[in-house]
Order: sequence, then C-alpha cells, then structure tokens
Amino acid sequence: MSRCVVLILQTHVVARENDKLGESLASLEAALQKTGLSGSKYFAGTFLLSKTTQIEQYFVDVVRVVSSNYPKKLGKMEFKFAEILDSTKEELTLRAAEDFINKLTYKKPFEYLDSLADFFSINPKAVNTHWESFVRLKACRDIGIHNEWLVNETYLRKLFEAGMQSDLKIGENACPELFSLMTSFNEAGTLINALSTELRRVYVPQLA
Repeated sequence: MSRCVVLILQTHVVARENDKLGESLASLEAALQKTGLSGSKYFAGTFLLSKTTQIEQYFVDVVRVVSSNYPKKLGKMEFKFAEILDSTKEELTLRAAEDFINKLTYKKPFEYLDSLADFFSINPKAVNTHWESFVRLKACRDIGIHNEWLVNETYLRKLFEAGMQSDLKIGENACPELFSLMTSFNEAGTLINALSTELRRVYVPQLA
C-alpha cells in the first residue's frame, strides 16, 4: 500500500518537472472538476477499486482451490441429467463452485463471512475482527462503480447490516483521500493474513 502512495506522490512531483506529464495531469484535474474530485482522489478511488476487487478475487481463488480438492464441501447442487452425462467430475465441480461463489455476492456482509467460514471449516471469529474494513471497502467500491462515488441508501444499508455507520449523508461524495486508504488496506491485509493462517491450520497443519 505505502509503495502505491509513494508512487502516486512521485507522479505529482515529477509532473512539476515534466511539461507533458504536467499538462496531462492538469487536463485530468480540469476534467474532474465537474465530478468534484481532485486528481489525488481520482487516483485513490481507482486504487480502491482495483485492490478491493483483488481481495474479493483472493476469496474466489481459495474457494476454487478448496472445492477442487474437497468437492463435497459444496453441498447440495442440482444439475440436469444431460449435464452430468456430458461433463467430467472436474467440470461439474467447477460449475458448482461458480454457483456457490455467485450466491455469496448476494449475501449480507456477515452472512457472506459465515458462509465462507462454514465452507472453509474455520471459526469466523478468527477473522471477523477485520471483516468490517472489507465490508466498508466493498460498499465504497460499489458506489464508486455504480453511483459516481455518491452515498446512497444502498451504501448506508450495507454498512448498517454490518453494524457500522457512516459520517457521510446521502448525496455526499465517498471517494477516499489517498492517505485514508492506508489504514483500511492495512486492516484488509491483516484479514487476509488471519484467513491464510486459519486455512493453513485446517488444510496444511504442518505449516500452521
């Protein structure tokens, strides 16, 4: 995280000494005026979109790995008889895993966590301390994509379902400042480390 912050800051510093880069950033700032975003907020928001999606992808990748080795964890799944006849065990497992992953996206924040924990056979309490940070990042990412960073009822509802509140009101801009992301992503990193530790404990006990 800190490397990305330094890189963005260096870009602004270099822009002062590089006419073409400076012109490009000035053009970007001008284009962003109507959105109410500064150049630094734009970069911070772009970084938030990318990193939050990567965190989600980590969960998806682990589900796929675990399901490929322990397909019975996917529970009850329905397939058409023709699909069973025409598919290999591996193909059916992958389809079932994708269905499980898709259903996760529609769950409430802590239902999402409980489903993951149940699937991985881990204690959710081992990771839920930092789960709120992920929920807030994900909610912010979603309004960045779907509502131009403006707080709406959906954003507030997602936070409320996770037992959190927002200092922002409906219609206010939630795009983060660059440095405010550091704490959130550090906590998200701790979440990933805690989950990884639990996974090693369950599936590779000799490495725990």
